[in-house]
Amino acid sequence: MALVGGLGVGTSHTANAGDPYAARQIFINDNTNGSPEDSASPWGAGLGLETRFVISESTSFQVQLGVDYYQEVELSGHDTVYTPDGDHINPRDGYDYSDADDAVDQPSVEILAMMGLLVGF
Repeated sequence: MALVGGLGVGTSHTANAGDPYAARQIFINDNTNGSPEDSASPWGAGLGLETRFVISESTSFQVQLGVDYYQEVELSGHDTVYTPDGDHINPRDGYDYSDADDAVDQPSVEILAMMGLLVGF
């Protein structure tokens, strides 16, 4: 068994995009036309641990546990920007950062748990 710690950098292109209709209303054009997208890619920092249990010379069973943290950052779409400090650029009437954050479903903390076989060639 080997316990390994590390620091990595990555991006997820399968993140939940939240409510695309609300995001279109808050960021773009008050939801008047067009088709919303339903994908997103948030950036963050994470820490994790993994351990491997050797099965054979080229195969091991691997378990990973980790946590990812995403800091509150400005949220932008088209010509609209909402910032955590309230210094918005071209905001839509009646909306603020919390509305934009809810619409895009920005994560703050995510837990990673993964296990599987690691096969070397």
